[in-house]
This record gives sequence, structure tokens and C-alpha cells, in this order.
Amino acid sequence: MFLLFACLALTIAAEKGKLKYLIISMICVGLGFNVKMLQAYMVVPALYITYLLATSISFTKRIGHLIIGTVILIIVSLSWAVIVDLVPSNNRPFVDSSTNNTVTELILGHNGSERISFSSKKSKQGGAPNGGHVDKGGAGQNNNSSNPIQNNKSVSNSGNGPQANGRQMGGGPSKASGPQSSGSLQEQTTQGITRLFSKNVLSDQIVWFIPLAIFGMFAAFFKEKVGLKLDNKRKQSLILWSVWFVPVFLYFSFNTGTSHPYYLTMLAPPTAALAGIGITAMWTFYKEGGWKSWLLPIALLANGAAQLLMLYYFISYSSIVKVLMVLLIILCFVSSIVLSILNLVKNKNDDNVIRLKKILVGAAFLGLLLTPFVGSSTVIFTKVNGSFPAAGLELLSGSSRNDGMSNISSSSKLIEFLEKNNTTEKYLLVVSTSGDASNIIIKTGKPVMTLGGFGGSDNIISLNKFKQMVKNGEVRYVMVSSSRSMNNQNSSENSNSAIMSWAQKNGTLVSTSKYSNVDQTNNNSNSMTPKMGMSGQLYDLKTYTDSNNTK
Repeated sequence: MFLLFACLALTIAAEKGKLKYLIISMICVGLGFNVKMLQAYMVVPALYITYLLATSISFTKRIGHLIIGTVILIIVSLSWAVIVDLVPSNNRPFVDSSTNNTVTELILGHNGSERISFSSKKSKQGGAPNGGHVDKGGAGQNNNSSNPIQNNKSVSNSGNGPQANGRQMGGGPSKASGPQSSGSLQEQTTQGITRLFSKNVLSDQIVWFIPLAIFGMFAAFFKEKVGLKLDNKRKQSLILWSVWFVPVFLYFSFNTGTSHPYYLTMLAPPTAALAGIGITAMWTFYKEGGWKSWLLPIALLANGAAQLLMLYYFISYSSIVKVLMVLLIILCFVSSIVLSILNLVKNKNDDNVIRLKKILVGAAFLGLLLTPFVGSSTVIFTKVNGSFPAAGLELLSGSSRNDGMSNISSSSKLIEFLEKNNTTEKYLLVVSTSGDASNIIIKTGKPVMTLGGFGGSDNIISLNKFKQMVKNGEVRYVMVSSSRSMNNQNSSENSNSAIMSWAQKNGTLVSTSKYSNVDQTNNNSNSMTPKMGMSGQLYDLKTYTDSNNTK
């Protein structure tokens, strides 16, 4: 949203040469940075190049304006980061997903270098053990703080966790009980110019109008005769959307860094704009005749073929897919073929012929709208992952995606148990990640300590300080993950794993029947032992607290 506002202001700035509109544009990008950090800067080259090539004012003034705009952009972008980092660490929450408790490192690391990689080498980065909900009441502070858990929450900007959106590598829905974790697209898709069109987790997310946008972009360049001087609004808009589209398309085609399918929304605005600009340009060429007149029917057929390929990937999911394929063939392919035939007949500019051509173009475009409309509408009827949202034809299978929360931690019975047995404890529960805590916090309004923050990898508190909190009666119940380790690391190397292991050894295992309605027990074992694959086991540390207070 902020980037679209930035583009709106930039087009006015480029057309009129007004500095105030350029400043508004840079402020909007800076606000976008505070929403999603470096992702917002993907549009910056388009804004700078468009303004630099506009001819409404002198080149010298344009350079001066861009320098001023850059200063404004940096100030707005880093305002929140600087304020947070200047506050002493013992007086603020821990900066989630950072390695040194600073927003600066978060910008350059987790939300920076981890997002950009074009190496074909297989990534070794793992995924989040649970969902990716932003923690509003969990743990938060570094190990050096005198007050390890400050303000009952963690600071987390731009919820970019390392978990994928719950799809299989083949593009279908996950057959597992929860999302398939993955930290990078490299682990799920093969990089290359055809990545977005191949059968993978991205198949039905953004490709629907990309061929039309590409054909339309070239047609518009021919029509407007674009050069290095953008002397009218049409040329400026074309450069703006093209320089946004091309680098971002290449980024998603070849990037192997941490990424998720919903990031592809960055391609939606330029794709839509270029498709709209292009189809009008190609219609003009179609009426004029010549070799350029073939761009329109060819573009419609190419886009229809891409959509037909996407539909084929999901043909076994629902009979609706087969209906869409038939409608696409009738509306788009038949209409495009008739348009090609009419391009060969004489008197092709007759009013009746022109009217027929308009109807055919409209029918073809309607055919191209149907499938993305259905794919987008599926989220209305299907439960999806709230942290890593994605629509698509795969949802037609009726397989709902996991919402990022474990069955145990989202249980109403668990919440009732915790509230009933909470006495003076500061924290209602201790869990591994914010995904396990969010539902409890929302329903109770009480603090829940999340040891690992958003992705489960933050080392916010040491084992010794955790023991002290237990002794002080601030913590009683701990939900220990079944793996006993959020990062599959040795306990000595990870304070979170050490805390969970310590809780198992010193706590009392609570029978699952007390906090869960689901039968989680093995038939041939003690009733207090959950089955393998459960998200966690609840431990009570009250005995440890009482024994230490007695001493």
C-alpha cells in the first residue's frame, strides 16, 4: 500500500517537477521499510530512474531533488531502528530474530543478507518449528540484562519467519498435519527464468497475467517510442512499472535466499499495470495492421497457454479445474484464433468488424480473468495459514492449511487449566515460539513467555536466569516441544534447548487429559506419555519452586 502511494506521488513529481511530491514519495517508501524492511526498497530503482529521466525540470535540479529525497528516505526508514537501538537493552524487549539484540543487525541479517542469494548451492537453513505469529505477550531480553523478561513481549518487525506456506514441492497441499518448514525457495524450487511457471509452491500465485504484461510492455515501448527522455506522463508511467517489474521478476526467478510465496505480491502491481497498458497498446497496433497487429492475438494465446498449464497442474484437485479449462479454451483460445483470422480479411476496419473484434478481445480477456478469480476466492471458503498466507487452486482440494498453531497450545481446555491453576505466577505458560503463544495471549490477555521468539532461534534468556525466575515463582508451566530442541542443537550450545531439557528433568509431567480434549496417549504406555509427533508436553515446576523456597 505504501509503495503504491509512493508511485502515485512520484508520477506527479515526475510530471510537474515538484520536490514536495518526491519527498512524499520517499516518505511513503520509508514507511514501507518500517513495515517490511528491505523489501520496500525493491521499488526504489524504478522511482529514481523515472524521476531522473523525466524532463519537466533541468537535470541539475533533478539530481538535487533526488539527493534531498534520499536523505528523507534514510531518515524515515531508520527512525524506528535508531530509536530502539539507542534504548539500553535492559530497558526494552529483545529484538526478535536478531543475533545481537539490535534492529540494525535484524535489517542487515535476518531481513537482509538472508533474503538475497543467487547461489545454486543447496541451503542448509532449517525452518521454524511452529507458526509465525507476532508475539504480543511473550519473553524478551538478552542474556546480559538485569531484567531478562521486560514488558512481557518481544520486538519483532516484519514477520518474516523461516517457515514455508504449507505446500509440497509438487505444488499440492501438504499431506502432513502441519506446514512444511523451509527457509528458502532453493529448497523447494529450481532457480531459473521458468521458475514461476513450473510446478512448485509458486505455481498458482502470480503467473496469471505475466505473459500479457511482458508482451504489453514491449508493445507499449514501441508505441510510445520510449528513449532516455521521458517527456510525457505515458512514458514516465511505462518506465516506472517496467523498472519495477523486470528486476523483481528476475529476483524471484533466481533468488535462493529466505523467501515465501506471499512475497510475490510485490509483482502484482507492475504486472497488472503493464497488462493494462499493454493490451491497449496492442489493440492500437491491431487496428493499424502490419506485423505489430499480431502482437495482440499472440499475447492472448501465450497468456492463455500459461494459464492452461497452471490448471493442468491441479487437474486432479476438483472438477472446477476442468470447467475452468473448458471456459478458458472457449473464451480465450477460440476468440484469439478468430482475431487472428480477422486480421487476414479485407475491410478489417469496417465498423461491424471492429465491433466484433472488440467483443472477441473482451471475451478473451474475460477468459483470462476466470481462473485467477477462482484461485483468489478459495481463501474465502478454506482455512489458511495466517502467518504465511497464500491463495490458489490447491485449496480447491478441500485440504485446509495449518494455521501455524499447535493443537495443544490452541486448546481451550489448556487455557482453562492454566488460568485455573495460575496463582501468583507472572507468566501463564512458557513455550518455544510466538506461534504457540499468540492464541493464548489473545484469549486471556495474559503474558506468555516465548523462549525462541518468532522463529524459535532467539537466545533471549540464560538457563541460570530462568531458574531464578522459577525460584521467584514467576514461572510454573512449561510446554516442552517433542524434539526437546527448537534448533536441533545440543543443549550446551542453545540456551532454549537447555531450558527445555532442565524443565523436563525438574518438572512434573502433567497428564494430557487435564489440558487437552484430544487422545494423545499411546495404547501400550503410561497415560501421561503423549504419542510421537505431538507438539509438546506440559510440565509443572511448582515442586521445584516450593522446595527452593523451603530451603
